[in-house]
Amino acid sequence: MADLACTRGAAAAPATALGPQPLFSARHKPAGSRLGAGGRPLRLALLAFWCRSGAQRCPAGEPYADGLLYVLLARGLRLRWSVALFAGLVLLTAPMCLVGLYGHMTKVFLGAAPLLLLGLHQLFDRSRRAWPWALLAAVSLLILLLHNGYQFVYGALATLFFGLAALVRPRYTTRGVMLRRLLVLSLCCAVLVGPLLAATYLAGRDPLINTDREDGLASVFRIDLLHFLLPAPQTYFFQRFFDRFDLLYSPFRIEQTVGLAWVGIALTVVALFARGQLALRWALFTLFCLVLALGSTPQFNGYLPLGEAPQWWMPASWLAALPGTGFMRVPGRVMTIGFVGFAVLAALGLQHLVQRWPRAEAALVGGAATLLLLTQWQLPPPMQALPTLPPFYAQLASDPERYGLLDLPLMPVPFAFGYTQASAPYMVMQMSHNKGIFAGYISRTYEEHPILPEIVEHEIPAASEITYNGQTLDAGQTMQRRLAAFGYRYVTWHKTIYPGATQRTRGLLIDLFGAQTPLQDDSKQRVYALDPAASVHMRFGGGWWPKEQNGRWAQSPAELIVRSYTARSVQLSFTPAALYDPALPGMLGSSGRLRISQNEQPVANIPVQVDTPASVALELPAGESRITLTLDAGNFSPPGDQRTLSFALRDIDITTVP
Repeated sequence: MADLACTRGAAAAPATALGPQPLFSARHKPAGSRLGAGGRPLRLALLAFWCRSGAQRCPAGEPYADGLLYVLLARGLRLRWSVALFAGLVLLTAPMCLVGLYGHMTKVFLGAAPLLLLGLHQLFDRSRRAWPWALLAAVSLLILLLHNGYQFVYGALATLFFGLAALVRPRYTTRGVMLRRLLVLSLCCAVLVGPLLAATYLAGRDPLINTDREDGLASVFRIDLLHFLLPAPQTYFFQRFFDRFDLLYSPFRIEQTVGLAWVGIALTVVALFARGQLALRWALFTLFCLVLALGSTPQFNGYLPLGEAPQWWMPASWLAALPGTGFMRVPGRVMTIGFVGFAVLAALGLQHLVQRWPRAEAALVGGAATLLLLTQWQLPPPMQALPTLPPFYAQLASDPERYGLLDLPLMPVPFAFGYTQASAPYMVMQMSHNKGIFAGYISRTYEEHPILPEIVEHEIPAASEITYNGQTLDAGQTMQRRLAAFGYRYVTWHKTIYPGATQRTRGLLIDLFGAQTPLQDDSKQRVYALDPAASVHMRFGGGWWPKEQNGRWAQSPAELIVRSYTARSVQLSFTPAALYDPALPGMLGSSGRLRISQNEQPVANIPVQVDTPASVALELPAGESRITLTLDAGNFSPPGDQRTLSFALRDIDITTVP
């Protein structure tokens, strides 16, 4: 559901730019919903092919884009128009690309990869100017980085491969010329790709983010050597003649669809015998991709001749050792660019046959295309009903105010993944209501929710002694304030989504809202409203000790963390229960001075007395503020007590100023 929902989001984006389409609603769009703005390069690429593919066949636009952009590469290799179109057809029918319709749409659009290889091919041709083609290659790498991390790494490997090939065997020139052109390419990449790549690397170093996906699934993604020779399991040809090999594929077979078209293999053999150095270069590149797709443990016909242990000499082991590649747990995806090289080889072989028998060009190209389609024709992809948009969410779509919605359940009990993947249905709805949501299905996310992990765990923490506007709140009311402070306005339980989580979700709602009457309750949804006026929440930060009967001790400085969804004025009040005074024998006095700062900026230095209420006015910005309390007298350690203490407070309250 998660992958398909995200696929639908990417496929639907052209309607955002072109407006409502008469054939779009019935197939891709829940009734009553509308589309929010999208942002991936694949979405922009779809626009050019919207009219060509038709609104009702929106997902097919991306393969068309691949095929047509690949024609540009084929023409750059000086192939005839008919052969270039055949080359585009080879890529269009590549199983690893088409399988993206089953859930990973980033595999479907490879247009930047052919453009990258076109730029590299022309860059290393001495008869061409260096700068335009270096810019094309760098821009293509930038698009790959924006589009998909896997494809960027494979594009970078392709750049390295063809760069080394140009130095080892330069075409009609010297190594010095090729080296200068590589320097031009490096400069373009540093300017265009470097900033985003550096920012991505720095973000990935956050220890809270899960970027290394070594999760024990390597065996289910493993590529067997026979996978390259068998038709993809989602083809008619496989189901009709090769279903006995079904056991070679794991339940994650969409990651093992690397079968090479037989007509392409035959044409590759022709190319290797007839096309010389050019065919050899592309053959080595394709072979490199094939070996890389095998992963670090070779397998043949279901057997592991070298055992389960990763083999250090396999290219996949070298790639996995590089920094920043821990997320690449699916080796077969390298064939997304490997099929580009394979299509070139097939086209070179067909070009040789057409040049040898020019009068039979139509028969040769038509016959090759027919054989290709017969062996690669796909079964219809599975259809899945998308969640119905609640009428309440349709109303929110017209509300211009910005706030968030907490959709429940967050994690279904029988589900194999976490709350991010389970949030996919809510992402579909978000494209209609255009409000913030609790979580989204992205490839790499935090190990735990960065701001509200207690909601994910369905555990409402106990309430502290902090009061709000003089009122004592229970745990559920305190959590409601915390949600409102982060901008949430409504909590919705979708009763028909993930029914296995019903009991757990109902328990969370009881803890959170108690006997509070929901805003709306029917057979499909239950909606609770959070008070936007109660969007200030305060909690204890560092420097505080557990609460005691007469108050809560703290060491100087002690921190209070206040979050407000909007900028507002508040009054912080408290009553000192004890104050350190080094001048007295018992080290506890009745008065002192307390310095108060907000976000490291001084706010006040006020006199305080034991058992006498004190207060200070604060101007809270939107977001989080850190309030620091420091007693001028400093800290002490009482005899027989290992704690560091400074003062104790009780009756801590934060009041919103109208």
